[in-house]
Amino acid sequence: MISESRFWKADLRRWADHLEHRTRARRWSDASTARVEKAVMFGFFALRRLMESKGRLSDSTIRTRVHLNGFPSKSRHITLINWLKVDRHFSLTSPRSRRLGVEDLCNQFIHSYVFIVLHSERAALQSFLVASEWGRRKILYEVPIRTIVRLFRRAAADDPNAVNAVYDATIRDYRVSARTVRDREHAA
Repeated sequence: MISESRFWKADLRRWADHLEHRTRARRWSDASTARVEKAVMFGFFALRRLMESKGRLSDSTIRTRVHLNGFPSKSRHITLINWLKVDRHFSLTSPRSRRLGVEDLCNQFIHSYVFIVLHSERAALQSFLVASEWGRRKILYEVPIRTIVRLFRRAAADDPNAVNAVYDATIRDYRVSARTVRDREHAA
């Protein structure tokens, strides 16, 4: 559990700023690439921990679904030696529109088997190709950097002010829901 979420959310904001800054970058070193990889990985881990520490994010943020392009697998033999040859393993010319929940997106990155930084023609940070260890034989996702930045910022700004906990005997624990003023305004 997370005792005080504001520190985690401050880091999410900082990582979002760093990633957004790299969308204007023209030069890359091994160190700058590693910093981007770390910002994404740590950001998705922090986001998942906030979700799992009930009441730290509103239900509306947790239920967010993002639109992504997915590339179906065309090979079942993706290994530690050949995972970088994504054109061999996935139909990159046949993108399919997909909607993915935040938790699933977090897990794609946290458990990534394929994790590739993509740059624009001008070398700016553009997106990531990612497939989890469990999903690598099914689909590869392209996740635009703007989607990640928006998601990190949304979670960083999410400050629930109404938390409800109801004991559920079937799971032998509490089911927790959290809302913000904005959620209540949309419900009305």
